[in-house]
Amino acid sequence: MVSGGTLLLSSARDGFEADWVAALRSVGLDARRVAPAELARYVEQAPAVVLDARASRLDDDELLAGLCLGRALGKPVAIEVDPDAADGPIEDLYAEASGGLVARGRADVPRVVRAIARRLDAVRADRFEYVAVSPRPDELLVLLGDGRAAVLRRPVAGGDDGSEVDSVALVHEGRCALIALRSGVQIALHVEEVRSRLMPRTDNRVVLDGAAIAARIRALRLAAGLTQKELAARAGMKRPNLVRVESGRHTPSLDTILRLAAAIGVAPARVLEPGPSA
Repeated sequence: MVSGGTLLLSSARDGFEADWVAALRSVGLDARRVAPAELARYVEQAPAVVLDARASRLDDDELLAGLCLGRALGKPVAIEVDPDAADGPIEDLYAEASGGLVARGRADVPRVVRAIARRLDAVRADRFEYVAVSPRPDELLVLLGDGRAAVLRRPVAGGDDGSEVDSVALVHEGRCALIALRSGVQIALHVEEVRSRLMPRTDNRVVLDGAAIAARIRALRLAAGLTQKELAARAGMKRPNLVRVESGRHTPSLDTILRLAAAIGVAPARVLEPGPSA
């Protein structure tokens, strides 16, 4: 049984986990490899997921579905791709679905692991990563540990007299920025003050009705006069995968829905909207 604190490494390739386990342990994290067929069983309990795009048994749609499932459940998801593969549309989709956590071979694994560790840090929103003067006048730029950024118009706090900023120093483990002004005034900008001005983050949860989506895709395809073979070719997917989607045996990822909608020639909302599609 995979414990709640153990990351999932989803791969059918022997030796895949070695580099990932070593890098994860270096930042205090643990992991276990599971077969791709086991991903759906354990993903709910895992804090994060890494998929292997270099395992020949998986097709693009299965990989994207795994990435989107983890992302929809609010978890960091990463993918390792072939370092010799040429960039293309599917690599762009991998990057979108994973939020940029793409390792192009072994050399990238430590970098992606550090990014996963940052995203798993429960108090990262309570820290500044970066505070600096904006290239535009009378502004400061702020980046929080959870990736949210803000432009702060001056005065940013009480005592800010508008004079030029001499220096910015992060103190108290990033929870406060000390801003020294040319006038000699020093301002303490606390992360709580900035965080309260930003939109709250969500956990990215998305619930899709697989049966309803299957019926709408089929109805839209027939209304467009397309066969399953033609639609699959237009969407850049294999016909058996489309058959699984239209039969309701597989709920497509959000990226697949976008591809199918574009291939049919309708807006994605037509696939996702409630009620009849025709």
